[in-house]
Amino acid sequence: MRLSLRDDRLFVILNKVEAKKIGSLYVPDNHDERSRIGEVKEVGPGVLGYQAGDKVLVSWYTGTRIHLPGETMYGEPIDEDSFRVLRECEILGQVLED
Repeated sequence: MRLSLRDDRLFVILNKVEAKKIGSLYVPDNHDERSRIGEVKEVGPGVLGYQAGDKVLVSWYTGTRIHLPGETMYGEPIDEDSFRVLRECEILGQVLED
């Protein structure tokens, strides 16, 4: 499955959140609302500053979560915590490699 986006929207898959072990407890790293890095997979026709494959920094609450149980996109099962559609203006910045 793929998306055909409208206007200035982007489809981003956010990096997975890892759990930390504290003593005998596993505490997920998403217990607080930090920003996350994701990869742009699709861009709408109105997006000017980004293209597929770019790494971007987004806020925890940014965008619309995709929730389609049992479906896959780009060969991955859809994870509503990681699959987001957002507007170009919601991106905090682009992650550049050194």
